[in-house]
Amino acid sequence: MAVAKLKSSEIVDKLNKVLDQGKYADPSTFAMRSILRDCEQVRAVDAAKGWSLLGCYYALLGDADQVDRCFRASQGLQDLTMACGNYHTNVTNLGFFFRAHEFYKARGNPEGGNFSTLSMIAFLSGSFETFVSYYDRAAAMNMELPVYPIEKARQVVAVLSAAGWTDEKVTKHLDAAGLVLRRHRMLFSEDAQIDVVDEPGVFQGVTCALPVKLDAEEVFELNMELAATEEELGVEKSPVFDVMFLPYDL
Repeated sequence: MAVAKLKSSEIVDKLNKVLDQGKYADPSTFAMRSILRDCEQVRAVDAAKGWSLLGCYYALLGDADQVDRCFRASQGLQDLTMACGNYHTNVTNLGFFFRAHEFYKARGNPEGGNFSTLSMIAFLSGSFETFVSYYDRAAAMNMELPVYPIEKARQVVAVLSAAGWTDEKVTKHLDAAGLVLRRHRMLFSEDAQIDVVDEPGVFQGVTCALPVKLDAEEVFELNMELAATEEELGVEKSPVFDVMFLPYDL
């Protein structure tokens, strides 16, 4: 399996370079054909890793159905932690935030063995309350904890919980942004910026800003489309939680 491990590492580097572009890849390019061939070669010697890598490949194409198919194919094989981590990341990259939250809630608990693998992207994509709950359980079990300012996380949860905002409500709101990204064949490829203000009597709220690799004028248009999409989907608007796009600092 040493060759498969080496090849897998090289493929992950290539996949991440494509993801960094922040948009759907063209499967007809030499680079993507090469990645597909590499993934299939790994699958021939290590089915678990191969299917997991293929899921990442299809995520870059925006093909959610194939991402699901690859994850299903990995079930029952070894290295399920890797498969779960990649699937959760892929679904998030495609902007299916509620689906990613449901997966994290079911698979990311400390007792299940995937907490460290899933938790950071989970918090940065809307699973705030669940993350803090799992973090505390992991701490009580003396598990290795993700490096994150936990007090800020607790503050986010406190502000949202006081206003009745659950993770389900948050991620369904984020799904509106995910739909906009998919319409434009874009990927959620950068960490969200989570800001919280907790000044009773002045303002209490959380903002989730999604960086995209567009200029300021294009981002303005994207935010206008987001507002219309939220209206279209019947998303509840509240000062306590807001979602927006912002230009990624290239």
